[in-house]
Order: sequence, then C-alpha cells, then structure tokens
Amino acid sequence: TEPQDLPTLDDRLRACLKGERPQFQIDQRIRHRQGHWLWGQWRGRVTERDAHGKALVMMGSFIDVSERTKEREQLQLAASVFTYAREGITITDTHGTIIDVNDTFTRITGYTREEAIGQNPRILKSGRQGPEFYAAMWQSLHTHGHWTGEVWNRRKSGEIYPQWQIVRALTDSKGQVTHYVAVFTDISAIKKSQTDLARLVHHDPLTDLPNRLLFTDRTEQALTSAQRHKTGCALLMIDLDHFK
Repeated sequence: TEPQDLPTLDDRLRACLKGERPQFQIDQRIRHRQGHWLWGQWRGRVTERDAHGKALVMMGSFIDVSERTKEREQLQLAASVFTYAREGITITDTHGTIIDVNDTFTRITGYTREEAIGQNPRILKSGRQGPEFYAAMWQSLHTHGHWTGEVWNRRKSGEIYPQWQIVRALTDSKGQVTHYVAVFTDISAIKKSQTDLARLVHHDPLTDLPNRLLFTDRTEQALTSAQRHKTGCALLMIDLDHFK
C-alpha cells in the first residue's frame, strides 16, 4: 500500500471496528506483485461482536478500480480544460440546440450560460454570411466531420466581430453523431492590426494622405481596367514646388 494512504485507511478502519460507522470504503494505491501500481477499493464491515461490542469478525472485499479512477481523472481534466480554456467553446446536440458553453464564450459574446443554453447558435449570426456559407459548413461537417474557417458573428451588445472557428462532430461507438463542438477565438485585435498595417503601408503617417505606393496601385488598376474595357484613361498631375 502507498504509505501516504495508510493514515486514511487506518482511521476509517478503526472507526468501523469501534462501531462509529457501519462500514468503511476507501480507494487507495496498491503495488502489484509485478511491481506496478494500481488503484484498489477496500470495502468492509463488522459482522460479529462480543457482548461488550468488541469486533470479532469483519468481512470485506477488494476490487481493482484503476480503469474507473483513470476515467474519472480524464473527466476531471476535460472539465477543467473546458472551464478554463482561453477559447470560447459551444456544445450543441444534433439539432443545433446549445447544451453548454464555457466562461470564455460568455466573455466573448456577452451571453451568459443561462441565456445561451437552449438557444440555437443563430443568435450570434451577423448577417454577413449568406445561406451558401452555412450550407458549405454543414456539408463539410457531414462529409469530413469537421469545419474550420473565419466567420463574422454578433455580440449580445450588437457589435459585429470576426472569429476563427473550428467545429467538430462527436460520434458514439456506432459512428452516429451525438454532439457538435465549436471552439472559437476572437480575432478582432488581429483584424485591426492588419487594417492598421495596411493603412500605414499606403498612407503618409504625418498627413494620413495616400502615398506613392497607393497611387501606383490605383494607377495600375485604372490602366488594367481601361485596357480590359478598351476605354480611355486620363491622369491629372498637379506639381507643387519643393513639395514631394
């Protein structure tokens, strides 16, 4: 037996022997004969006492609960990841009804867990994507079991924001879909950085006026369009002395 588990076992065993509790039950680590450790469950109770209440006979059992303990630990770990993940997580049933969300979902969307459960993810739709967008998403889920992409959604406040989203279908042992899980990240800051960078590239930082790079780009677009449509293209240039 693992030494640090012994005090708990001894306390519960003594309490049972003294009659302070009808039986005892405890999970503890046991070293197998081959040297590895496993989790076992002790259960026992006093079946016969003398006239003074002293325990004479105790019956009990011991079973290997290693797999059960491992599954419980995995469930606890999964629950912890779900709760504290930095990404928003939505779990729906096969009809698309939300059955659970995590804290980050609330922080990003503004909807509380109570407000979201029982709703359809359509409450987040921004209107920027048409029916064909969602049709392609569902087609990917049905064919491949997952979908990844960028989508614009709407917060409870009405603000529209971009998010990077991964949706995966969960199946049972028979391969039947039981749930859908969506994991998403708010990429508003990334989008803003991209916009700011593009503006810095194409505009003068002092005057915020379009720079030569943007002028060249627009000129090439105009010339290409004129050639394609076989039309004329005019250019007006104003020169200011000593001003570039």
